[in-house]
Amino acid sequence: MLRWKTTLQTRNKNSFKIFQAFTMDTEDQLGLDQRDRSHPERVADLRDFLLRLRSAPEVPPVLIAIDELDKIASAEKAIEAVNGLKDLFHITETHFVVSVSEDALDSFALRGVPVRDAFDSSFDTVMRVRPLTAGDSWTLLRRRASLFNEWAALLCHVIAGGLPRDLVRAARHCVELCNRNDGPIPVTDLAARLVKEETAEVIEAAIRRVRSEGVTSRWLMSTRQKIETADRLSALPLDSLFAGWTAGSQTSGAMPAPTVLEANVGVFLLIMVTVAELFEVPRNATDWRAFATESGNDLERLAAARAALTVSHVDALERLIAIRASTRLTDLPPDLVDSLNHTVPPAGAD
Repeated sequence: MLRWKTTLQTRNKNSFKIFQAFTMDTEDQLGLDQRDRSHPERVADLRDFLLRLRSAPEVPPVLIAIDELDKIASAEKAIEAVNGLKDLFHITETHFVVSVSEDALDSFALRGVPVRDAFDSSFDTVMRVRPLTAGDSWTLLRRRASLFNEWAALLCHVIAGGLPRDLVRAARHCVELCNRNDGPIPVTDLAARLVKEETAEVIEAAIRRVRSEGVTSRWLMSTRQKIETADRLSALPLDSLFAGWTAGSQTSGAMPAPTVLEANVGVFLLIMVTVAELFEVPRNATDWRAFATESGNDLERLAAARAALTVSHVDALERLIAIRASTRLTDLPPDLVDSLNHTVPPAGAD
């Protein structure tokens, strides 16, 4: 197999000096540069390595795990990666596990890119890993921090939507808040602080996003200021949080409806308001256990609404409306719900 490319250089040098003989120098140079390996060659190399590995005594079956394939920049590249993996399949005693988020598959599907079809046709089994339940979240956090409060874990579970990575981040945020306080914080106060800061972070990220697109959202900036100056999110009425909502993003003038990004932030805001209303009620240990038992299904549905927001704010909003009715919270204003369901593309979008 050709692994090197050869470079041959010939250099002639003539020199003439007064009162000296005429001289001529010839110099040859040979350079070897390693050639870039092609995809078939790399596949063959890995296949040979795996076969040699399997031929060793007492070597168990090989498991190759490829995590977060959805982090690939484009759906087309993801399909290319899956198709490239096919060349490595069917090696004796070698198995592949590839993970991709359901949200990414749905997002690709909405853009007309058949990533899901590529997965279904490439792998023997496609399994859906469901979000954590409240009990799963409590078990996970207790393994990491045995003294973590059970009701704080329930709060983190709902805010994270049952997603393990976001759950751990929310739990770390709780620990950070307690460290700032130089001691434990009652769950009701912890909920107020966590909800306010998590909401502020999302709004700040949204503002940076629209600025990078050359757009200014007056509603986002106004809402950020209101949250920063408020003691807690639940202290702000909805008509204040969504004041000027239909003005939406503005460049040279007002838009008749919010952009999709603003609608996503708006539904997130409503979810966090709902979390605050449910968790900021003062309770003792007995009351918290009763709350978790009586409202367990509604809290799981609220976590599912938070997770659904990553795919569709309309779906998340519909879930939230049902949850607020089930938990006897105030109905959302119909005009606000209507505006959230009728968005416009951002300025400059096709």
